[in-house]
Amino acid sequence: MRINTPARRIVTLGGAAALLVSGIVALSAPADAAAVTYTAAPAVGAGASSTALSVVITGKGFRSASNAALYKAWAASTASGIQVATGCGTTLATIAGNITNSGTDGVTSVSVPSATRMVVTLKNLPLAAGPVKKDYKVCVYSTTGSAGSNVLLGSAAFTAYPAPTVTGVTPNAGPLFGGSTIAIDGTNFTAKSTVTVGGVAATGVTFIDSTSMTAVVPTSTTAAAKAVKVTNEGGPSSTQNYTYTDAIAVAPATGLAAGGLTLTIKGSGFNSKTWGTDTTPIAAGDIGAYVLFMDGNTAFDPTDNSGVLTVSPDAFCQNVVVVSDTELNCDTPALTTLHHYGVYIVDDATDAGTPNTTAVSSTSTFTVAPF
Repeated sequence: MRINTPARRIVTLGGAAALLVSGIVALSAPADAAAVTYTAAPAVGAGASSTALSVVITGKGFRSASNAALYKAWAASTASGIQVATGCGTTLATIAGNITNSGTDGVTSVSVPSATRMVVTLKNLPLAAGPVKKDYKVCVYSTTGSAGSNVLLGSAAFTAYPAPTVTGVTPNAGPLFGGSTIAIDGTNFTAKSTVTVGGVAATGVTFIDSTSMTAVVPTSTTAAAKAVKVTNEGGPSSTQNYTYTDAIAVAPATGLAAGGLTLTIKGSGFNSKTWGTDTTPIAAGDIGAYVLFMDGNTAFDPTDNSGVLTVSPDAFCQNVVVVSDTELNCDTPALTTLHHYGVYIVDDATDAGTPNTTAVSSTSTFTVAPF
């Protein structure tokens, strides 16, 4: 009698190799089946930087139920069980593009507080030519095996970015009340870039490309030069200055000679002032802040408070209402001459028997004209 033996054939079952012999199926798992994907927080950071960056790796299987380490210990060498590389091999011997842990480069320290949490410190990760960002993996290998045959437990993605630089700000000056749009030139800008001016966040940040951005400057309480800084995945940038001036803005900018028009004045520091109510301000004994309308014949230099204030009793804005620290409303006085008036905010905080007014803003123009 002749007995036929079934032919051997290979089939594919869900990516695993299956060998069918005499009705028996034998499965062989891929070599890296045990490797899992970890998460890194943060998953981005400054490349080519000697500043230590602490990264939390979240995964599983770092420790056994008895708290024994299941990963090969970190070492300052290529034999380390925890390394940063461009690619993790299935075994330590097949890792690709790894940075040698020297104590100052690559992974410089490791702590493992639990079976699911590992904290690594990274330094001096090289960037791609340009420089531009470069993608890495933090690779964790098992304690099993020897001479580089340790099996990959898992890996987390991390991207190193170049630090941004700021080379120019246009315009580089504007009023205390902010709101001006500035163009920022530099390098290594990204869509996640943020901008601060003097440590205060700018609004309306618009990424144009890696060398150009725009932003709206915030308000400032002091007239001074303040640093414009860009921060993104690569860290904070070098800075350029933006200078705040003590200017005000008046709207509307034109009105009738009869007065009574409500103005909106933009500035800064309005909440901290005591607003005077005298009907004839800027005279001996007057104390307080006022909004003055001054004609072109008045000699007054707000930079050093020089000159003589020769104003009529009604040449100041009336019924001042402070809306916020950067905005107030007031009613225009009657102004008999049809021409351009300079509008100033002045503050006579102390009085020694003579006018002692200090200008706290540069001028804005209000024009009286017939309609």
